[in-house]
Amino acid sequence: MTLNQLITTFCTLALISLSGCSNEPATSITGEATTSQTAPGATSKTVTKTATPSTTIAGEWTLTIDTPRGVQNPKVQISEANGTLSGTYESFRGPIDIASVTVDGNRFSFPLILTVPIGEIEVNYEGTIEGDRMVGLVKNPRGEVPFSGVRTGS
Repeated sequence: MTLNQLITTFCTLALISLSGCSNEPATSITGEATTSQTAPGATSKTVTKTATPSTTIAGEWTLTIDTPRGVQNPKVQISEANGTLSGTYESFRGPIDIASVTVDGNRFSFPLILTVPIGEIEVNYEGTIEGDRMVGLVKNPRGEVPFSGVRTGS
């Protein structure tokens, strides 16, 4: 087996493990965004939108990840304690602690350290949240895989 084949196998196993196949304070989205657009010969128009204040990442989520080994649905529980977000990622391999979750507006990220047969690998979830839905990418040393999620509990 070549080094490239070994790395590809390692990353594939990490995605399989991550998906169940086989970290800043919680914030609400509030505020206004203003945009202006003027077409030639037209007057300027301003549109103001206010985000929903109840949007937060804390809660129970079911994710959907389309891996090389098929669609997987790991569970994520994120909670806030003393201004810090942390949680648990649950797949068929068991729970993995999420030490910290970073939130900036409606964007979030958290790292996971996965133990696979040939060692450990760090992957990073990065995405956006809108109400009871999230979308994003799982990033690993060999690439990225899209995921989506729905809130299943508070």
